[in-house]
Amino acid sequence: MAILPAIASPMHGALVPIGYALANGSTQTFNFSSIPQGYQDLYVVVNGRSTRAVTNEVMLYGVNSDTSTIYSYTWLYGNGSSAGSSRVTASGYFIAQDQLTGTSASSGIWGSGTMHILNYSNSSTYKTFLARGAADANGSGETSLTVGLYRNTTAITSLQVISYTNLVAGSTIELFGVRTVNQ
Repeated sequence: MAILPAIASPMHGALVPIGYALANGSTQTFNFSSIPQGYQDLYVVVNGRSTRAVTNEVMLYGVNSDTSTIYSYTWLYGNGSSAGSSRVTASGYFIAQDQLTGTSASSGIWGSGTMHILNYSNSSTYKTFLARGAADANGSGETSLTVGLYRNTTAITSLQVISYTNLVAGSTIELFGVRTVNQ
């Protein structure tokens, strides 16, 4: 995916566009490479729908093409009538729940999600992920919060955003850098 030129902003915490992907209906993996290292955090915004026959769809996030089982996460969710949680301690990806809808959801209903990756360029700490998602389905959707850890101190220089199946045309994935103090 294309890396965008930086846009100047004097504000701490401002989101600066880094990359953008527009699905064409035949892609399920989106790669953002050569991520600039000058920001405090990374922030991803996903809007779309997958071609998989589910109501609520997940997105997978990979770091530096590393698929070793050093990702862990906890998922909290609610759907209006029940709530629950789940924990995974050894995964090849960070899995963010309920970020999209699938073909079992009502036609024209899309999901949205965000992913905040803290201290992505720090080479002395593990990387923390915080994801939120909402996938409505005319009363049968879910909202979720997923928090996780990538147990590696390597700075993040590339990010893979993956759907189980292709994303429908018009789905978008945006990558932002979060400005730090005096940046």
